[in-house]
Amino acid sequence: MIITLPLDHFALRVLDREAALPSFTRVGYEVVDEFELTLKDGSKAHSYALKKPGQPEIFISSGPPGSKMHAWVTKRGGRGAVHHLAYHVDDVTATMLEWEADGVEFDTLLTCPCERPLTQVFTKEDPTTGLIYELITRNGHPGFCKENVRRLMNSSPE
Repeated sequence: MIITLPLDHFALRVLDREAALPSFTRVGYEVVDEFELTLKDGSKAHSYALKKPGQPEIFISSGPPGSKMHAWVTKRGGRGAVHHLAYHVDDVTATMLEWEADGVEFDTLLTCPCERPLTQVFTKEDPTTGLIYELITRNGHPGFCKENVRRLMNSSPE
């Protein structure tokens, strides 16, 4: 059975988020949030959240040399790449169980500690595409949960 899930957002990791920004603003995306995260290893991640009406959100992150973000991009030849694709689902746990039955392995289940809990689960990196896939239920949550972003970045290798 083929199930169609709407793309909620995608996340890019790049060496320089400032340099990457015009690629999206020239086609109508706008920065709606900007923040810095300090990870448990002490490295930093600098992030933009971008929106365009009717389109999936975009999340762009970079970090200074020595950071997890920088190491991740450098490992891929120094060019930015899509880190994960996030699909909106009505029930993260139920969909996760269906995918697990198909052999998909999951890594991190997160619930944002806010009044409208955002629930997310991430697969392990797909060996054929190199991507991580996310299932997300927003429960009316309008954007990104910075604490969930920090937890994801802390849990991912490099």
